[in-house]
Amino acid sequence: MAKNEQLFRTTFTEQYGEGCLRGKKRYVERTDGYGVAISTDDSLEHDGWLILIEVDSFTTTKPAVGQYVLLNQLCSHDPLKTLFLIVHYNKSFNAERTAKNLAFIKPLLSPQPSFRYAAFTKDSFFLVTKLQLGDALVFEAPLRRGDSGSGAPSC
Repeated sequence: MAKNEQLFRTTFTEQYGEGCLRGKKRYVERTDGYGVAISTDDSLEHDGWLILIEVDSFTTTKPAVGQYVLLNQLCSHDPLKTLFLIVHYNKSFNAERTAKNLAFIKPLLSPQPSFRYAAFTKDSFFLVTKLQLGDALVFEAPLRRGDSGSGAPSC
């Protein structure tokens, strides 16, 4: 596991609790003598949702968009309950650039629904206290010191 992938996993576990992350996902298609494969750095499953997580250590908007296209073609999970999440670890990178590229390509994929997506920098991602998709609470951070009440991670 690469350094930033391990940092993501450690920070995520500290903030959201043990047992949330499910590890890498790999999808393979072998047809007509060609083999196509794509993977993600980590994943999370909750209440029917599948979150495919890519930790980007560089400024790889274009490869991330290609990854999104291949995942939409190879992953058989319900596209209406799948999220492609990119967390950029390059401090000077603007995650909005990735989101704009994904917004452009999403309607071009096919007449079938495609995955939702989200792009963050690592700092903005770990400021998020909860991720809610539709009616499903996917994960929620424990309350931080100084907050009132009590809370526990929920995955």
